[in-house]
Amino acid sequence: MQKQNADLEFIQKRKKLIALWPYAAGFLILLLAGLVAFLWMQTPWLINPYAAMVRIQDNSFDYGSLQMMAMIVPILFSALILILLVFTLLMFAVIQREKKYIALIEKGE
Repeated sequence: MQKQNADLEFIQKRKKLIALWPYAAGFLILLLAGLVAFLWMQTPWLINPYAAMVRIQDNSFDYGSLQMMAMIVPILFSALILILLVFTLLMFAVIQREKKYIALIEKGE
């Protein structure tokens, strides 16, 4: 009997977490969009290859050591942002599956 109560408590806890996911995901996406906007305004050469090339042409960078970084960093930041976005979107699929499993468990009780 105590095991069933623990299981029911676990299911209730999971339901609460699932209900909070849309808010958490929305916050994560807004945070990611804020990061992109911040980088675009404060350090555009980290996210915009064209801005990096302009700084190289203006000799704002040490040309020898930073030429390679200027071409790789925007690609890396763009890839990082894409990975974070894909992770957040995949979590939606995970949460949907969790909802389905909890509904099946409740139906079986």
